Amino acid sequence: MKDEKWQWGPRQEGAFTTLKNLLVSTSILGHPDFSRPFVLDVDASDTAIGAMLSQTMENGNQMIIAYISRALTRPEQRYCVTKKDMLALVWAMKQFRPYLYGMVARTTIPCGGSETSENRKVRWRAG
Repeated sequence: MKDEKWQWGPRQEGAFTTLKNLLVSTSILGHPDFSRPFVLDVDASDTAIGAMLSQTMENGNQMIIAYISRALTRPEQRYCVTKKDMLALVWAMKQFRPYLYGMVARTTIPCGGSETSENRKVRWRAG
C-alpha cells in the first residue's frame, strides 16, 4: 500500500458519502437521556477539530448523541498539539452547552505527547 498511487474517484466519493450518511442516520444517533451523565470525546488534527457527545447506557454500550467538527483557521493550525486539543474541548463545550450545562459529564482528550511540557500557560474561557 505504501507505494500505491492515491486515487479519489466516483467510487471512493460514493463510499465516503454512504459512510457519512450512516454515521448520522437515526439508527446510529440517539436521543439524550438527561438522567444519565454525558461523555464528551474531543480530538484535533493538523487541520481540524472534532467532538462526539455520547452517553453510556445501562447495558454498557455507548449511544452517540451528536458529532461536530470544523476546520482550523491558519493561526490555529500553528498551535501545538496540546493547545489544539484544548481548543477542541472549549469549542465542543460551547457547542454542546444546551446538553452539558448543569449536567454531569466526563471528557476524554487524547494525550498531546511531548508538547505537554509547554512553559506558557494558556487561559481558556468557556463562558
